[in-house]
Amino acid sequence: MSESSDKCESPRTSRRDTHDANNSISDVNQVVPVKWLNIVSIVGIIGLIIGIAGVSTASDDGGSYQPSNIVKASMAIFIALFVVYHLLAAFMYLQMGHLKAFQKKLFLAIILSTPFILVRVVYAAIGDFTTIERFSIISTNGSPTIYLVMDVLEEIVAMAITMILGMSAVLEPDFVRLTPAQLDSEPKAEVA
Repeated sequence: MSESSDKCESPRTSRRDTHDANNSISDVNQVVPVKWLNIVSIVGIIGLIIGIAGVSTASDDGGSYQPSNIVKASMAIFIALFVVYHLLAAFMYLQMGHLKAFQKKLFLAIILSTPFILVRVVYAAIGDFTTIERFSIISTNGSPTIYLVMDVLEEIVAMAITMILGMSAVLEPDFVRLTPAQLDSEPKAEVA
């Protein structure tokens, strides 16, 4: 094969960015260091563990759920992560300049699903930080209608938006598809 035919790429992969040092394929520039994204993920897992522990040890006196301080701490972590996640998304959007079509769809998924997830977070915060029993899903006095409208349906709509736009992003011509050989040649992230 000649050198010119080695450089030919299919229409689906012709717009990929390359790193000169390792000649590996990458779909975006690293605007936010992976270390910070991993820290956000670990904090989310810690919040989940704290929440599970808090709910399993919470008092349930007479059908009235009283969230413990552990549950409230978990909810505070999730609210903080919600804000940090959207600040990181806005920062990356502003730093990236020209976005590829598949990236635009992924940011559109974030933007369109945010109001629904926000309502879901507000519902959970009201249930955890106040004594309004209508917002408690565990209490026997909780309102199934409020739970359905502010929790279940919101989550379903947000997931549908994310799934539809996420799956259509993969079908974009500029979406980066790595072969198994390219995956093996990718530089591995260093663990600090």
